[in-house]
Amino acid sequence: MGPTQLDFSRISDCYRDMDPTTIAAFVVAARVCIERRHDSDMFVPVSATHVRDDDDETSLVIDWQRPTQDELRTHDNDEDAARDGAYATAFLVARATLDVRVIGRRRAKDGADWIAEIVGTPPERRVLVEVSGLLDGDDTTNPATKRLAVKLKQLRDGNSGWEAIAFVVDFRPPTLKLLSRRIAEASSL
Repeated sequence: MGPTQLDFSRISDCYRDMDPTTIAAFVVAARVCIERRHDSDMFVPVSATHVRDDDDETSLVIDWQRPTQDELRTHDNDEDAARDGAYATAFLVARATLDVRVIGRRRAKDGADWIAEIVGTPPERRVLVEVSGLLDGDDTTNPATKRLAVKLKQLRDGNSGWEAIAFVVDFRPPTLKLLSRRIAEASSL
């Protein structure tokens, strides 16, 4: 069995009750990040590792379209593009691998970027989602793993006591990597 194929055109399955124009801008930012770091025409391989006791790894590919020149100029700030592109990529992977759907933005200083639901669970069960994106860095320093530790601490410091998931999307070649870790509650980190 080959890798699971994901498609940014299906991003609407990954969120509800949010502005589709904003989400579409996140998708464009993801396409810009992929364009800047990968030489793929249509599919980019993704190594998605959900960090648990068994380091469960899922093989995925993302179907994407090259950005236009206007889109490249719009997302020319690497820091903003990495953040926004990571949002779209994490939403897509979270829905496909963890059945998590984003339902809203969190306020600053809450320790998390988003609030989400686990599809098929009671509506009062919510999950905090923290996302970070990387475009640059030296592989010898293992920036994705370090960033994941920072994001987990951030969730703990937010002190919500809610279940949480941290995602780090590493757009650097050769393979787009996504690390995630789900925790029972933020206070147990």
